[in-house]
Amino acid sequence: MSPRLLAYFARSVALVAFFSIVDSSASAQDGGVSCGPSEELGPIEVTPSAGASGVRLNSFVRVRYSKDYFLGAGGPTETISLTLDGAAVSGRTELAGNDTLYFIPDAPLVANVQYQGTASGAVFPFDFDFRTGTGNDVANPDLRNPATDDGFVVTSSAVDSDCNLPGSRRIRLEFTSAEDDGPRSSLEYWIYLSRGAGLAAPRLLARVRDYGEAVTTIGAVLGPEEAAEAACISVVVVDGVERSSGWSSPACFDPQTGTGFVGLCAASPIRGRNESGLLGLLGTFGLLGVLVTRRRSRALTRASGT
Repeated sequence: MSPRLLAYFARSVALVAFFSIVDSSASAQDGGVSCGPSEELGPIEVTPSAGASGVRLNSFVRVRYSKDYFLGAGGPTETISLTLDGAAVSGRTELAGNDTLYFIPDAPLVANVQYQGTASGAVFPFDFDFRTGTGNDVANPDLRNPATDDGFVVTSSAVDSDCNLPGSRRIRLEFTSAEDDGPRSSLEYWIYLSRGAGLAAPRLLARVRDYGEAVTTIGAVLGPEEAAEAACISVVVVDGVERSSGWSSPACFDPQTGTGFVGLCAASPIRGRNESGLLGLLGTFGLLGVLVTRRRSRALTRASGT
């Protein structure tokens, strides 16, 4: 495996392995808890996003499949193909975790051209296209901290749904969208509960793509135990080449009212906004570092066939 491929793949495996430790029970955008398993079976999201423009030349293709799509598989039979003017782009497909497939081109993308691609699936394929810009993605996304973000708002309301236990609360988080040197549509926000009643480990609440607005909104549901006392949340943003940044400290609030902070939690902060990938994430949860490293090592071993 080439050093370039290994660097990309190591970052991707680290991100997927880290967040596979936590329970992702809320859907992005509306944050509602599903009453049953998703009926989707196959690829559901691609980065760069379909129709994206200004894609950086060091980008690769990341396709997220339905939850645990590859679980138990000896190796993926699915493929990601990329073409330029009808000719196949040379590259390699790699699996990370149980639901994410990567296509890493053997050479940088060509500037100012239109690419077409297809991700295969057991039930249906996923077709996409994007247009490149010029230059490489070299900077981490810039995400403001809640204390300095005039657009930051967190509210809470009762959940009126048969899918949730009595006493659950729906939280709504608004914050100023991040800036990046790549296309905004490639940014993805991950919101997680970093402290709360009965919380044994950080729990991923929702993930949502940047939809081009000045303010990003994410909804999620807290169970009755988690909503019983002060909770802390944090946000990480990941760009199209796996660079990431996040809040330097989690924001804490009362889930029963959703208004007014109760101070900052005594939790390890995400290390500086200019640190990327695994380093910044492990600054948040140092105690989970060993688990991430072990999962990454096993995934890399499987991928390399050794």
